[in-house]
Amino acid sequence: MENILLMLGSNREGYSYKILEKIHKNIPSSTMIKLKDFNIEFCKGCLFCDKNAKCIINDDLNKVINYILENEIIVIAIPNYFGGMGGFFKNFIDRLHYMYKRSVLKNKKFIFIYTGAIEDESITMKELTKSTNNIEKYLEMNVINRYSFSSSKELDDSKINDIIKYLNDEIK
Repeated sequence: MENILLMLGSNREGYSYKILEKIHKNIPSSTMIKLKDFNIEFCKGCLFCDKNAKCIINDDLNKVINYILENEIIVIAIPNYFGGMGGFFKNFIDRLHYMYKRSVLKNKKFIFIYTGAIEDESITMKELTKSTNNIEKYLEMNVINRYSFSSSKELDDSKINDIIKYLNDEIK
């Protein structure tokens, strides 16, 4: 059985959180974390991590990384801000620089859940996929699926149920 981590990449408990919360309630074996609950400082750009395979900053980053490493499937929900990922999540990604060229995430399965206020979910999908493509490439993330939701609509329970079914099929 595969372990599932649900990660909220927003500093708000809004629409993205509600989606993850519904998934978590239906997959009790999953673990849910909110990045906002961790003290993750800004990257200093010192490149200490290039030579040492770890970050010089002593904060909660390693706690989050341990959650990621302990799970096989990582579901990340992020909102669309101005056609890309928000700075809150981007800061977390910047701190993963030491993983670049080290294949640490290669055997993990990632699912992105994108949310945005634009009614046309395909626009949010396109914008956030473009925004995360380089991250996926450089960190060698194995993205197995993506979903997009419009926060200007009611929660799409049928799509959430599709995600739950997909995850349950993955963990069998």
